[in-house]
Amino acid sequence: MAFNLQSMKFRRWLPAAVVVLALAPAVFAGSKKEPEQPDSYNYRRGVEAYDEGDRDLATQYLNKELSDNAKNGYAWLYAASISEGNGELADAVKFYGNALKYIPKGANSMRRQAYSNRASLYVQLKDTLRAIDDLTQALKENKEDIDALAQRGHLYRLMKHYDRAEADFRAILAFDDLSVQGLNALGRLYNDQTRWDDAIAQFDRAATLAAKNSAAYSYRADSYIGKKEWAKAADDLIKATELQDQYAPYQISKDLPNDMKPVMLTKLKVTAKKDGANVIWPFLASAINVGLNNYPEAVSFLKDSYKIEAEPAFLNGIADCYIRMGLFDRAEVFARRAYAMDPESRGDYYRYMLRVAQGEDDLARSLAFCDSIIENAPDEGDSYFSRAFVEFEAGSDSLRAAALEDLDMGLTLSPDDKHAMLWKGDWLRLAGRDNEARELYRTVVDRANPDDSTSYAYAASSLGMADEALRHVLKDVEKDSLDYGAMYNAACIYSRLGRADDAFRLLDKAVDKGFVSAAHFGRDHDFEPLRDRTEFKALLDRMNTRIEANRQEMMRRFPEDFEADSLSVAEIVVVEDSVVPAMASTGAYEVPFTRKNGVTEVQCRINDLPLYFVFDTGASDVTISQTEASFMMKNNYLSPKDVVGSQAYMDANGNVSVGTLVNLRQVNFGGLVLDNVRATVVANQRAPLLLGQSVLGRLGTVKIDNSSRMILITPIR
Repeated sequence: MAFNLQSMKFRRWLPAAVVVLALAPAVFAGSKKEPEQPDSYNYRRGVEAYDEGDRDLATQYLNKELSDNAKNGYAWLYAASISEGNGELADAVKFYGNALKYIPKGANSMRRQAYSNRASLYVQLKDTLRAIDDLTQALKENKEDIDALAQRGHLYRLMKHYDRAEADFRAILAFDDLSVQGLNALGRLYNDQTRWDDAIAQFDRAATLAAKNSAAYSYRADSYIGKKEWAKAADDLIKATELQDQYAPYQISKDLPNDMKPVMLTKLKVTAKKDGANVIWPFLASAINVGLNNYPEAVSFLKDSYKIEAEPAFLNGIADCYIRMGLFDRAEVFARRAYAMDPESRGDYYRYMLRVAQGEDDLARSLAFCDSIIENAPDEGDSYFSRAFVEFEAGSDSLRAAALEDLDMGLTLSPDDKHAMLWKGDWLRLAGRDNEARELYRTVVDRANPDDSTSYAYAASSLGMADEALRHVLKDVEKDSLDYGAMYNAACIYSRLGRADDAFRLLDKAVDKGFVSAAHFGRDHDFEPLRDRTEFKALLDRMNTRIEANRQEMMRRFPEDFEADSLSVAEIVVVEDSVVPAMASTGAYEVPFTRKNGVTEVQCRINDLPLYFVFDTGASDVTISQTEASFMMKNNYLSPKDVVGSQAYMDANGNVSVGTLVNLRQVNFGGLVLDNVRATVVANQRAPLLLGQSVLGRLGTVKIDNSSRMILITPIR
């Protein structure tokens, strides 16, 4: 077989499943020495380059080796690993096959590695049976291969072959009864079988053996949720989050039963009081409140998050809450503020502004932001789908013709997007091209997966499969009694099926739970058969009434959000080559600055200690040198409790280092006081004190007046 990787660009890393191969032969149980590997010049140099991370050079030598000796199975194994790292999965599968063909039978470690790696590829390719076969072969090479047992047991578990899965997990524990991996795997299996107490017993032992193993707490939380022991589940999820578990924060924010959410909120509030400098707790509390449709509380927690870390994501979160409440003018204020802090996020900004324009039923502005989205990301199908949706719902013949062009463009870039197929199917149906529409609907039904019940339901309803359509869409309604989006979708299906009364019943429930997207509802072509009924106008009136009630509540709770004019506050200008928010009005704080060696210096008070900082609108963080940090610690301006972790930072030469992360309890800048500001202590003792966007973004709108040598700051409204 020809082997030429010369044209490939290799990444400097390999997937986790690929273990770096060793030159020396491995020794397994019984001290069995494996056959010597080839000692040819090109092979040895190829392995050396591979181990040093130079995949390009490794490829050159391996090419030469395989040209001279195509039966060097070890060289094929390295070639397969490189192809896998490069994402060339088909080549990798073939090369692992060649490796297994030519590596001697006695070389158990290398053959086991080839089988295990190829099994991982088969998992990615969704070929589960071949993956299991390869893992079984790997275990024949080494029956004590715990990783292979764990992977095969996991696949059996997903296939619901619970007896086989349990046998593999118990085999792990037979080899090592202290294996946390085996205990967690067995516990997850019992969770799948709703054997909650058996699962908890496994996780208890895993947590005892490895108190800092986050997975034991995260998985045990699933067991407690199954038993509806909400408080214990919440404690475990918080513990897992503290241990930086990757799954727990998602579960807290997106995947909790509604009955557990009040308990989780209480636990988060208590934790936030004990760990007030950690932004994760108010952020997770905001996400839970969004899930409860309690947007005022969500905004409150997002503002708490912003006080801890001035991140534009929190401003975007506030914008999202205002959109959901129908207060689009306020959403615009926060979306523009977020964009002013992070001009590189223009794609997100355009999408927020599109939602605002659609909510205000401003077609011209909606199309303008659609154009901006496409200009910003012309190679993404979703960019064209956004404009197609606006054009389609506008209703005019010319715009609907344009919608078809955009749908076709988007589907060329993203051919598997089922929602776009649905829109095109509806376009064809309304144009009288029923056969073409049915073909697309059938494609969606055939391709829909169990988690994509909405796409399936819409397509099935258009094919006359009423019972199937309703079964899928009502499942989402039953799953979450607060999900007004699911209720709205179900109402759409009822309307498409000609069941108007059922559609209105669910729409009433959706409005009860917080749905107020009046403009979208008024244009939605699914409800065309309902527009002339009195219930339709009554629903629009209810939505508008609720929007006004939302405005009154938010004005009462957050009057500062309603003091600024959305257009002037959001105006963006370029100041000293950095993009910053312009001033909205007069009455700004004036902070004098000086110029030294080409930089702007200002005086701040950090925990009441006066210090001079370099004012840098282009920097993201606050940094202080070891000299100042040591002085502050020795003189009680900082305490050990203020040390909160570590953080990577980049110096002026582009070098990345890790510094100590401290919490500055109070920063007084020109009379504006901020609490709990994060700062990085850099290793360079002569580094300047740097004031970046994590402070500037929280101060408000900023402008530098060079003529008067003043920094003008208008506090955020």
